[in-house]
Amino acid sequence: MPEAFHEVEQRMRDEFQRTRSLNALHWLDRYPEHEDAIEDLLDEFADTVIAEPTTRQREALQRGAERALDEYRAVATADGAERRVGERVLRRRQPRAAPRKTAEWRAKRSVVFAWVAAQLYPADPILDRVKVQKALYLLEAALKLGLFVSFRMHRKGPFDPQLKHLDAEPNGKREGWIVVDDRFITPGPNSAAAVAMARPILQDAGLAEDLMGVLSPYTGWELAVWATVLSLSRRLMKRDEPVSVGSILEEVGRIEQWKDKAQWREFTDERVGEALQHLERLGMVPSEKIAWD
Repeated sequence: MPEAFHEVEQRMRDEFQRTRSLNALHWLDRYPEHEDAIEDLLDEFADTVIAEPTTRQREALQRGAERALDEYRAVATADGAERRVGERVLRRRQPRAAPRKTAEWRAKRSVVFAWVAAQLYPADPILDRVKVQKALYLLEAALKLGLFVSFRMHRKGPFDPQLKHLDAEPNGKREGWIVVDDRFITPGPNSAAAVAMARPILQDAGLAEDLMGVLSPYTGWELAVWATVLSLSRRLMKRDEPVSVGSILEEVGRIEQWKDKAQWREFTDERVGEALQHLERLGMVPSEKIAWD
């Protein structure tokens, strides 16, 4: 029988009082049923607490971001950028061998995480963790780097807690590649160094940059729907079942962590269909696997 969260929370607090630190992955791995609550508690124990922007500042940023996103989205749709990216993605079908999670592997993840933040930030000055993580999930699907393969089913779509707690964010903050303010992520003073180091890691930096250009106009919540639809599509394709809006919505109801997604205002039939269209154009869900309802 799963332990009640209040018991887990008390042990976490006791450990923190005793050691002034917590092994985030230990708790997340041991109690996946309490992942969201553990994430919230880990945030409470963060080393540094930085004040969030005021409501007025955030509203001003939001207005500016919405105008910029509308402009970028119009360009991305008009020039067929998605299909051009998809044609190149389809030529990279062969996945890499399973990675060894060495210190070098974690360092590369940290560099590419900072690179993605630098790519997305100009179009989205209120860039947050949700958008960066979903962009990384889609980047891995396109380039098959073998770096971002530890994503789990999270309430906001595929999520990798190691990026937040173990490598990319802690390393990036220490090196000055990124600045993390609560859930918001901006390029740091040494961001250019990470951008330069990322190019050989990405191997096809041109394709990666074009993909970020496609993704940057969209919000984190929109990309969360894309990433969720891609994850569900992969489950269906693995069972050799057709991928459709209906089958995706049925599949999400079978997954404990995601069964409430059907209630999201972002996870409507229309949004799922739009996400599937984007993923088809990007070469991430093959056209021949899709059965349009």
